[in-house]
Amino acid sequence: MSGVEIFYEPSGCNCGGKIQYSKADINNAATKALELTSQGQTLGKDKYPHTYNDYEHFNFHQAQKPYLEFPILSGETYDGGQPGADRVVIGSIAQDYKSAVYCATITHDGQKNDDFTECQDDTMCVLPSSKTREVMLTRSWVGIRGEKATMRPLHRRTSTTTESSWTRSKPDLFLNTNNLEEQ
Repeated sequence: MSGVEIFYEPSGCNCGGKIQYSKADINNAATKALELTSQGQTLGKDKYPHTYNDYEHFNFHQAQKPYLEFPILSGETYDGGQPGADRVVIGSIAQDYKSAVYCATITHDGQKNDDFTECQDDTMCVLPSSKTREVMLTRSWVGIRGEKATMRPLHRRTSTTTESSWTRSKPDLFLNTNNLEEQ
């Protein structure tokens, strides 16, 4: 499907250190999910794409429900076979199916009861800002570990299944740590 845009895609991600996905892998999975949905079609015995119910209570503040999940594979696009453990989640799907918002790449690996955990964006780097905290930075995510900090106006994304807490900023925004307010 040409002319599709997936907003806020990372340049890649790492699922538990075992599998890394490129931006192309993420885009291919998200785009295929939109294509199939627009045609009223599904693939495989689990009928992908299907609604992601978010039983793990992730907060995808950058996107609105309903969320769709679709298998992601490295170097290829899911075609109905074995889906593997990893999924791309998208939301805020346009009525014409020409755009959606990337929510996360998630995995069943290492989880009990068929739960999911989020994969980590591979664009993440750690910048030391003091001895007691680290600033985690990507093109579109800023997070603080160790102490609370905020940047305004931003949106918060948290996951109850991980220790991560991320604050949403505009894509490609440069972080000035002098603008952080401690609470």
